[in-house]
Amino acid sequence: MAPPTRNNSRAQANQMHIEHAKMTDTINILAMERKALRHQHAKKDYLIARLRVKIASLEQLISIPNHAPRGKSNVTCYECGVTGHYSHKCPMKAANNAPRTGCTHCPNRQVNGNLL
Repeated sequence: MAPPTRNNSRAQANQMHIEHAKMTDTINILAMERKALRHQHAKKDYLIARLRVKIASLEQLISIPNHAPRGKSNVTCYECGVTGHYSHKCPMKAANNAPRTGCTHCPNRQVNGNLL
């Protein structure tokens, strides 16, 4: 084997320098990726904590017993304006929507037994 020459040692030094630079770049990239992953992990932890708080408040709402249903004393009918019933059960509306008898095309048409 030939003794190392000055050119060989310089080439080896250059090669080692290149490898060292590559390793440094790799280490820097890995450090940045690690930092990004830690940031993502912290964001997920924060989100999980917020969701746990929301779940707890919803569970508390669910556990509150329901109130008794309201009476009809403060209900006003939209059909006639009288308090005490809903419009779908309005007696005035029922009277106006009574079934008609007779033919609707004939001149002697009857509504509720009366000629029109």
